[in-house]
Amino acid sequence: MLKKLLATLGVGGANIDFVLRNANIRAGEELGGVIRVTPGSLNQRVDGIVFRLIAQSRLEDRAVTTEIERWKVAENFEITAGGQPFEIPISYRIPSKCPISTPFTRLSLTTALDSDALMDPSDVDRITVLPEARVQLIMDAFRKHGFRENSSDSGRFNGRWQEFEYVPVGGRARHIKELDVIYDVRSDGVMLLVEAEKRSLLLDILNLDELAERRMRIFLPNQVLLAADSVGLALERELISSL
Repeated sequence: MLKKLLATLGVGGANIDFVLRNANIRAGEELGGVIRVTPGSLNQRVDGIVFRLIAQSRLEDRAVTTEIERWKVAENFEITAGGQPFEIPISYRIPSKCPISTPFTRLSLTTALDSDALMDPSDVDRITVLPEARVQLIMDAFRKHGFRENSSDSGRFNGRWQEFEYVPVGGRARHIKELDVIYDVRSDGVMLLVEAEKRSLLLDILNLDELAERRMRIFLPNQVLLAADSVGLALERELISSL
C-alpha cells in the first residue's frame, strides 16, 4: 500500500534527462537527441513521454507564457525497478511558425513521463531557435538595405505574433522613423505584415503621429526566397521604394 502511495506521489520513480544533440536550431528544422531514463525503486507503467515546446516573452506591460506545441513519443512501456538505465532516440521538427529566441523571448523544451503519478518527473532544456531559413534571408535583406533591428524593443511575442522593429540608418532615416514587421511563415512563402512610420515634422508638431503610419501586407513567394539578391530586389520594389 505504501509503495503504491509513494508511486502516485512520484516518490521512487524513474528520472529522465533529455540530452540534445544541438540546442541551437532553426525554425522548421529537425531537433534530435536522446532521452536517458534511469529507473527508480518502483515499477512504473508509462503511457508515453510528453514534450512541450514553451515560449516565454516579456511584453511592455506583462509576461506571456505560451505552449507552442505538445507531442507524445514512446507510448506504453514499463520501467522496471532497479533496472539498467536506457536511452530512447528522439527526433522532432521545430514548427516553421515557431517564435525565435531574442532578448525578450526564451524557448524551452519540457520533457515529462506520462504515468499515473500525481507528480511526474520532468526535465527542462533551454533551446535557441534561430529564424526559419526564408525569414533569415529577409532579415539579412533589411540589414543590407539600411535597416537595423532595434534590439531594445524587438522580438517580443504576444502568444500569437512576434513583432520585429527596424530603424533606418543613413539617408533613409530622413524619411522613415521605423518599421514594425511580423513574419507570417507559410508553405508557399512568407507574408510580411508591416507597419511603417514615416518621418514628418509637421505631424510631430501637431502630435498626430498616427497619420504618419502606413500598414502594408507584402507576400514573398518561395521562388523569390531562393537567394539574397532576389529577396533584396523584392523588398526594394514592394516596400522600401513606396515609403
